[in-house]
Formats: sequence, C-alpha cells, structure tokens
Amino acid sequence: MALADNRSMPIWLLEAPEPRGVLVGGHGYSATHAQLLPIAQALRERGYAVVLFDWRGHGARGGSCTFGLRDTEDLEAVMAWIKQQPALADRPLGLLGWSMGGAILCQALAPAPGSWRALVLDSTYARLFPMVKMVIRRDYHLGAFPWAWTTWWGLQVALRARLGWRDAVRLAARQTVPVLVIHGQEDASVPVSDARILAEAWGGPSELWLVPEAGHVGSASQQ
Repeated sequence: MALADNRSMPIWLLEAPEPRGVLVGGHGYSATHAQLLPIAQALRERGYAVVLFDWRGHGARGGSCTFGLRDTEDLEAVMAWIKQQPALADRPLGLLGWSMGGAILCQALAPAPGSWRALVLDSTYARLFPMVKMVIRRDYHLGAFPWAWTTWWGLQVALRARLGWRDAVRLAARQTVPVLVIHGQEDASVPVSDARILAEAWGGPSELWLVPEAGHVGSASQQ
C-alpha cells in the first residue's frame, strides 16, 4: 500500500468468512507484526478478520521509530484500505495494541474516536519518559541525569515534537472508546501501576484485567 509520503507499507490480512468485525493490531517496540500472529490466528478462528502491519522503523519498514508521530498517519491509511475492501468495509472496527503499539493507538484515537468500536491495551505504558529512563538504567547501567534526559531531549529534537504531550495518560481523559486494559502482574518492563493509571484516567468505559504470573505482553499466552 502506498502512503502520502510516497513510501510503501505491507499489510497482512488474516481473513475470516463473513467476519464479525475487523481488528487492527499494533505491535510493540523492537518487534514486528509477527508478535501478534498467535493471538491474531486465535481471533480469526473466532470469526474476526485481523489486519497487521509494522510500525515505522520496524520489520519490513524503513526509517526510524517515531513513537506515534508519523505512525498515526499510517493507521489512517490502513483504515482507508480497509474501507476499500468489500468484505470488510461495513464491519465494526476494533484496535489491539501491545506495549508501544498501545500508546500509539491512543494517539490515533484522540482526534477521531468515532471510527472505532473498542480498544484493547496490553502492557501499555502510561508515559514514555519513564520507559526511556528504565532502558538507560537496565541496558547501559547509566543514571537518569544526564543520560536519560539527554536521550529524551535528543529524541524530541530529532522528531521535532514534544513527546510528553502524546503520552497515553495525557490523552486518556479525552477518549470515549471503550477500553480493556490488560497487564501481566509479573511485567518487568512496564510497571503494572501504569495499567491502573490508564484505566482510571480513561474518559470512556474502561475495564482492567490483571493477569497473574504473566510478564510483558505475555498475558495472552497465559490463557
């Protein structure tokens, strides 16, 4: 599929006969659409068509990760593609987001919530900067000052955007789409408190599901 900036974006469709709805999946950081294939296959068997793609800077996509800055445009293009498919055009639309993918989907929902019927967030962080600090500390054994702050501001300069304004928790109160927030209680990458924060801050109907003994994006495999 061609995008507005003349780049191409592969789309994977798991078809279902006379689908009950169409679910669009967003994978996490440093992953690809393949991360979602097991759950996508299970959903297809339950009668849903599932659409998958890679965020910018991941998998088959070139460029750099934009943490939602340009990815929201790609999601609009995916939605337009779905509307062009006769078997999918009139079906209800839902979103599934894992970790960073969930945070990006929150950004995409904010300006146009009416197009989507439901959202599922799995292991999604409430704010991005604490994740930057965690990675700097865990992978490089460096402190927040100056290393995490330097990385944070350098990333924003490179993207020419204030990323904090796009945090899922800052957008949550504006959201009206029903959300199911899922989080593994043994998640070592994103604190389980982030799930509680998102569910409590959500403007529309919300439900929180904490999964015992599940780690990061591992809730589905526990069921």
